[in-house]
Amino acid sequence: MASTGLVACGESAAHLRTPAHKPLPARTALPAPVALDPAPLPAPLLVPASIRELSIDGLDPLIARAIDRGELPGCVIAIGDRAGVRWLEAYGQRSAGEPMTVDTRFDLASLTKPIATAASIMSLAERGRVKMEATAFSYLRELAMPDKRRIRVSMLLLHTSGLPSVNVLADYEHGHAHAIAEIGREPLLSTPGSQFGYSDLNFILLGEIVARASGQALDQYAKERVFEPLGMHDTTYLPPASDVPRTAPTEERNGVAIRGVVDDPRAYRMGGVAGHAGLFSTAADIARFARMILGEGELEGARVMTRETVRNWIAHRPLGRSLGFDANTGYSQAKGKLFSARAIGHGGYTGTSLWIDPGRDLFVVLLSNRVHVGVKGTIHPLASSVADLAAHAQDREANQQERLETGIDVIAGEAFARLRGPAIALLTHEAARDRQGRSTLELLTREPSVNVRKILSPEHGLASNREGHIGDARYGEHGIVVHSLFGKKRRPSEDMLAGIGLVVIDLVDVGARFYTYMATALATIEAAAAAGIPVMVLDRPNPIGGDQVEGPVSEKAF
Repeated sequence: MASTGLVACGESAAHLRTPAHKPLPARTALPAPVALDPAPLPAPLLVPASIRELSIDGLDPLIARAIDRGELPGCVIAIGDRAGVRWLEAYGQRSAGEPMTVDTRFDLASLTKPIATAASIMSLAERGRVKMEATAFSYLRELAMPDKRRIRVSMLLLHTSGLPSVNVLADYEHGHAHAIAEIGREPLLSTPGSQFGYSDLNFILLGEIVARASGQALDQYAKERVFEPLGMHDTTYLPPASDVPRTAPTEERNGVAIRGVVDDPRAYRMGGVAGHAGLFSTAADIARFARMILGEGELEGARVMTRETVRNWIAHRPLGRSLGFDANTGYSQAKGKLFSARAIGHGGYTGTSLWIDPGRDLFVVLLSNRVHVGVKGTIHPLASSVADLAAHAQDREANQQERLETGIDVIAGEAFARLRGPAIALLTHEAARDRQGRSTLELLTREPSVNVRKILSPEHGLASNREGHIGDARYGEHGIVVHSLFGKKRRPSEDMLAGIGLVVIDLVDVGARFYTYMATALATIEAAAAAGIPVMVLDRPNPIGGDQVEGPVSEKAF
């Protein structure tokens, strides 16, 4: 059957999802949606305690503002590393009058893809039951059409099969087998392997491959080979009715809140178990999964997968994906900007996000039921901000342990001994400061043992608040001459360096090529070298890590 124009696979297409929630045919047995009692539901007898081992400044008010703006009713956040969970906290409400708790179980939506389906495929590959470069047709005879015989298992995992994002809901009204057959008849949108195109159909097929290669239904295989070995006891398809009170409600179906039943309309029509959606879990369980990834298949001393399997699983591939995870595509908005280039993750339409950074040994889980307050919007910006706060807290903790010191900290710690004697030309600005927030400009010009004779200023001036060409000026009570290197002259002249015995440079760059501070520093070093004057650079770390390549592509001439 021909595909529609719908693109309803992930939060970017949330507004296309609402019409899909019509009643399930009576012939399929699934739990009905559960009406929300206006009175608070009873809390479980034992609720796991919050964890706040990591000092994360700004996280609580960030979530509070998002809840106040109506972006989500509440959420649970888990942050940690391979050794354990460092932060576990619940915010807001599951629904009106019902507090969110850290043991809340969420409909993971598309987080099902990496946690259940990709994990099961990797397990089967490790056991020799599935081969990544085998054709999907060798497992699914429904893919017999000539254009689909070229689709490989790895292409399904990487979303490069060429299949459309979704197909019409009518294809799911006549049972599981009919749904798989209809996917086999969908026309491809691109040649297999040539383009990235996120598709629920890829993972619906992968879920069926798990079943046929293992001889077990996807939910059973994932439970026995992934969830139970990892101690993920709150992770399941088709949660029992007894767990409904602590399950976060999502959208409405027939005017009743969906709770404890999968929100995704295709997974719903497939009986609640599918490769692309249907999994329920808690933040603590997802943290165990993330720790296994960071431990390269090992969790708390027990090996669940081989190191080689996990490395192959999370390795970045062309077109911005790994085998089941996102890495660097248009779906990566929830990734922290401070995360390393090795980070992988995934999101879910209901308001779920998981990002794992092996380069940092850090994971961030944010589980919400944001669709309960409306299907418009996304949690991606919020999840990205949470990830950056976590990374910043991790960096701050590491710096306190290792005492990272910038050049000005080292010089000040030596009582400026290396600067005593020569007349100095200082290239700096107000942004350059020590650990205590004091500017290099102030420290060196007020230090009696240091002879700052001239000051050189970069683009934006000493105060970093000017635009365009800036003329010369004077600074401080002694009227030290300030020469602008972003005026008529872009490098120090012989006159500027006359009588100078040492050039000191302390500039705060932002790690972006189009900033001119690096060019100004280089021009100053070249001018000093030509004049035979030594240069001391007070070094600083790149604030964005220096290991990410992004942004506009340079012209060939540069």
